[in-house]
Order: sequence, then structure tokens, then C-alpha cells
Amino acid sequence: MAKIEQVMFYLYIGWIVWVAGMGVMLMYAVITYILTRKRVSASVKTASGVYECDDISDSFILGIISPRVYLPSTLSEDAKGYILKHEFAHLSRCDHVWKPLGFVILSVYWFNPLCWIAYILLCRDIEYACDEKVARNIEKIEKAEYCRVLLEYSIPRSMIAACPVAFGGIDVKSRIKNVANYKKPAFWITVASIMVCVGIGVCFATSRGTEEAKVDEKASQAQAENVGKQSVDGKWYGIAAAGDCILLEKQQPKQDTTSYEYNMKNIFESPEAALKVLESDGEDWGMIASDDNYVVLARREQIADGNLTSESDARWDEQLRESNNSILKEYLADDSANYMDMILKMRGDNDLNN
Repeated sequence: MAKIEQVMFYLYIGWIVWVAGMGVMLMYAVITYILTRKRVSASVKTASGVYECDDISDSFILGIISPRVYLPSTLSEDAKGYILKHEFAHLSRCDHVWKPLGFVILSVYWFNPLCWIAYILLCRDIEYACDEKVARNIEKIEKAEYCRVLLEYSIPRSMIAACPVAFGGIDVKSRIKNVANYKKPAFWITVASIMVCVGIGVCFATSRGTEEAKVDEKASQAQAENVGKQSVDGKWYGIAAAGDCILLEKQQPKQDTTSYEYNMKNIFESPEAALKVLESDGEDWGMIASDDNYVVLARREQIADGNLTSESDARWDEQLRESNNSILKEYLADDSANYMDMILKMRGDNDLNN
């Protein structure tokens, strides 16, 4: 108990630390969002979904359900055009949804370093993908101008955030190299890549489905076997009778259970249930011997004159069991022993008909 309490204490402390860390992460995201909303509260709408603000130095998208693009009012017209292409690429890819969702996942698994690496790579790949989408639709000469704008209006950031989705600030040097070296992939390469991805996906999906089906089938078979075993182990069978004595065995009898001798009337939930059935005619029955898997039942009137009984119901079971359990053990130990001989020894006479 002391060890269990100690483990529970450590688990409780760990739970508190985990919840506290998650709360700090989510609070940081909420506070960042509120402060950013406050900074752009005095922005001016210049186009559908586009706003300019004097209090910001970088372009970004803010909002999930109704996202808005915010631009610094100091941008030149040329720079504004390239930046809007980049931000609209974010909107078309729903990056304003994926990035906050990634931060929520990071908040839950904040203790895992791999989640931090994954989130940082997610933010980087989001920007790479949008840069490539812009580069795909502009001329080679315009790529140089886009790189100049990216370099000029990039704002270095030392902390990651759930929002907003900003134009600069994430590995600008590598992004410029990526745009400069970007080449639109050939059509056949795109088609081949899609086919490879689909093929791999189908193979893995089929394999997984087959494995799951096999596992489910094995589980069903095991469950059926367990149920069958429980149904056998939970029953008691009347496997032999002599005079007014019955031997119950806790296992499926090897004999044909469809015969009259071994039909459902000889199957009981417990020895006590068998006694109730036998006593339903008003006769007095009791257990005169018992083992883990065997029980001998006898009708009292037939052996009332024997040496192993008394008039006391309290001693009816107790005295007979003490005397007869050793006889039952001898019978079970000797495969050649005769059931009637065992009953005769238990009755203390030589004739079952007396």
C-alpha cells in the first residue's frame, strides 16, 4: 500500500505539472492574440479582407473563422503586391487554421521535444509552400524582386507563436534560396509522385485492414473458446448413480450427452442447485462427500440406519463429509475403482437395496 500511495503521489504531481505547462502555453497564445487584435484595432480597410495599420511592422493573417490580412501602411505598392500574393496563398491553403491547430497539439504535448521540432518544421514548411506557390505564378525576373521584398520586410522573431501567420521572420535566408532555385516540376514527375503516394497508401491500408481482420478473428475465436470453457467449467454433471446416491463432476462428461442419462436434467449450475432439484419432491438430500471437482449426494432416508448419519441436520453434512472424503479420494486416485464399491463403503453396508 505504501508503494502504491507513493506512485499515486508522483502521478498526481506529474499531472499537476502537465496541466500547468499546458495552461501556460494556451494562455500565451490567448494573450498574444488579444494584444495583436488590440494593435490592429485602428486599421483601415483597403480591399476585401485586406486592412492597413500604422502600428504594425510586418504583414500577417489574423483570425480563423473570418481571417483578415493586415499590412503595414508604410509598404510600397510593388512590395504590397508580392506580399498580398503570399498572404492569399496562405488563405488558399488554410494555413490560418493549421498553424493554430498545430500549436494546440504542441500545448498538449509540450513536454515532448519532438513535438517542438515538429511544430517548428510545420511553420517553416508552411512558408516554403507559400513561397513556392507565388514563385510558380511569376516570371523569373519577378522572383528576384520577390526575394528582395522578402529580405527587406522580414522581421526576425525569437519566439514561436500560434498566430498570426506572418510574411517574414522564419528562416528568411533559406526561403530566399528556395525561391531562387525553384523550378516547376515536370508534369510526368507530378503524376508519378501522385501514383507512388496512392500506391503506398493503398498497400498500407490493405495490409493494415487485413491484419486488423486477422486480429479481430483471433480475438473472436479466443473469446468464443473462453466462453465455451467458462460454460463447461461453470456446470456440474451427474455422471453416475447407484441406489439413491449421485456423483456430480465439474466438467463436460465424455459420454454422449444426448442420451437420456446425460440430458439437461443431469446438468446443474452448482451442487446446491442439484440439491434443490432433488429436494423439490419433498425428500431430504445432502452432500456426503466433496472434492474440488466431485461431489457425492445421497438421500437421507435410505441411509438413516447407517453408522455415518445422525438425527441432527447440522451433522448430516459435516459428519458424513469427514468420513467419506477419504473414500472419495481413494476412488479418484484409482482409475480401476468401481463407483458402486465406493458408495457401499460410504453407506457402511454391503447392499445398495437395503
